[in-house]
Amino acid sequence: MTKKAVVTHKVKQGKPEEDIFFRKHLHLILLACVVIITFIIYTPALHNQFTNWDDGVYITTNPYITSLSASNLAYIFSHPVANNYHPLTILSLALNYKISGLSPFSYYLVNLLIHLLNILLVFWLIMIISGNNRMIALFTAALFAVHPMHVESVAWISERKDVLYAFFFLGGLISYLQYHDRKSRASYFLSFLLFLLSALSKPTAVVFPLILLVIDYFRQRKLTPVMLAEKLPFLIIAVWIGLQTIHSQTEMVLMNMEDYTTARKLLFGSYGIFMYLLKLFFPFRLSAFYPFPPTGQPLPVIFYLTPVFNAAIFGGIIYSLKSTRILVTGVLFFLVSIILTLQFIQVGHALIADRYTYLAYIGLLVAVGWLANKLSGNRKLFSVRITCLLFPAFFIFCASLTASRVPVWENSETLWKDVIKKFPGTDIAYNNLGLYYFNSNQYPLAEAGYTKAIAVNPGYFEAWFNRGGLMYKSGRPQQAIADFTKAIALNHDYSLSFLFRAYCWSALGKTDSAILDYDRVIRMNPSMAEPFCNRGYLYLQSGMYDKAIADFKSAVDRNGSDHVSWFNLGIAYGKWGKYPESIESLTKALQCKPDYYEALINRAMVEASAGKGEDALHDMSNAIAMEPANQLAYFNRAIYFLNNGKKDLACGDLQMAIKCGNNDAKAIYQKECAGKY
Repeated sequence: MTKKAVVTHKVKQGKPEEDIFFRKHLHLILLACVVIITFIIYTPALHNQFTNWDDGVYITTNPYITSLSASNLAYIFSHPVANNYHPLTILSLALNYKISGLSPFSYYLVNLLIHLLNILLVFWLIMIISGNNRMIALFTAALFAVHPMHVESVAWISERKDVLYAFFFLGGLISYLQYHDRKSRASYFLSFLLFLLSALSKPTAVVFPLILLVIDYFRQRKLTPVMLAEKLPFLIIAVWIGLQTIHSQTEMVLMNMEDYTTARKLLFGSYGIFMYLLKLFFPFRLSAFYPFPPTGQPLPVIFYLTPVFNAAIFGGIIYSLKSTRILVTGVLFFLVSIILTLQFIQVGHALIADRYTYLAYIGLLVAVGWLANKLSGNRKLFSVRITCLLFPAFFIFCASLTASRVPVWENSETLWKDVIKKFPGTDIAYNNLGLYYFNSNQYPLAEAGYTKAIAVNPGYFEAWFNRGGLMYKSGRPQQAIADFTKAIALNHDYSLSFLFRAYCWSALGKTDSAILDYDRVIRMNPSMAEPFCNRGYLYLQSGMYDKAIADFKSAVDRNGSDHVSWFNLGIAYGKWGKYPESIESLTKALQCKPDYYEALINRAMVEASAGKGEDALHDMSNAIAMEPANQLAYFNRAIYFLNNGKKDLACGDLQMAIKCGNNDAKAIYQKECAGKY
């Protein structure tokens, strides 16, 4: 029998579908991991408090976010806040207030959620720019997510404007790229709309048209009239927002730089560029505040070296044009994004700021990502291993630094102590730390903070003013006057220094000096109601009822809802014998504050003097119902009962007045009621 040969065939085993899916979507899985890790890192920030660095003017003392009324919305979109025109940011804070009032949790949560969305947008943007290079996109998005220089933008509520403007800015860039790739007019109009929203979130977005030109350069688009024309609508909005910003910052933000020469200004800008580049790779000694070097002293050597370092770095970047445009594009994106905050022209009190890198670092990260990608493409195994090790190592390094940086923003105390640790000679840090302690009723620590700020900078008028307020609050008006006087010498245009010094003069019984200071406040700020009310009270105490009435009327003209001014006006009219006017004014005080039992009692006394006994009895009874332990109401009602022959009722009220501590009631009780009881 012939045996047939058995032919065996090797069957090629296919890869499991799960493995194929995993490899195909690995970049998305890793991106999701980045988002989750970022959320975990920033979770402690959700339990942070408001700080005393801008959170007051933006949120806690901002009356225009407390309701979404038509008048508030009109104000938000027509006026700058904190010397910046960013109505969309303020509107977002108003929505937070609508949700949770002054509970910080929701404010931090929104900041974090927007940051997480920005991570996804960065990934999407770089995927388009890099031609779907997943490694570069993931590298950029991952380091954008956890870089410690970005903590300030996420963990500081007042920097809502940073994450919000970046969200719309990135969306606008993506839409612009889709407009070119798909020839879609809808994408062009969407890009314009998103840019407008970005500009209304933070004025820094005005660089958007220039960033579009940077992208066009990378894509090698020729400079044609059509290309420039498509930027024109963006440029118009940028100019408009820029003018709004210049107008709002004229008085307070743009500081006087006459102490600095042009050479120093250039060195400041150069130093800023170098430090931002350096902190991309070595994010150490981060601070919420980086002070300018002291005036009148030589600059540290590093300031003179940075132009050399920058020239070398940028020279190498330009040399790379022989092989690629990506490095130049990344650096241009960085420079254009950050140019307005470099201190060539001084804006604000800080030399540099971590928050300014939030969007700008994207350009640098793309450039570094391209280099890493090129290195990993090298056939040498050593290069591949180095790249594969460096990226996750640097990611872990940044994530750990960010995790340690988030608690710094827990409250004002942790924030300013960290600044002092990094820069011990920072006057604003000691002052704001003192302010935190003052608001926490820790007066000795507050005084130490203010005093240290003054020692660091004797010309720092805010510290003198704040210490004066502390002295007055702690019952030391004489010392407070000395501090307010020094504050006035340093800044004669600050009306509140005169106002608070007037309080101190009044506390010392020096009425004439107090009136002089109130006169100054009124001349400086004639629309302010408080000095009229306070000066009127001094006139009232001095028996000058006509002057008192004039001042109280001026006060209610300026603030018709001030119950104290209406009350004082009623008292002044009553002292002058004008009972109808007195009753009307005291009624106004009660309309402003329905539980104002002092106004109710005094109206009852005026009504009794005016012969309106039943009205007086009704008001005194209501005052007792409102404040059962009020001895004056019982006493006055007892007198009314005695005058109207109702001794039994009078004696009962006199007993209650005595129990509540009215000594005058004892003698009357002994005379009128002792025999009966």
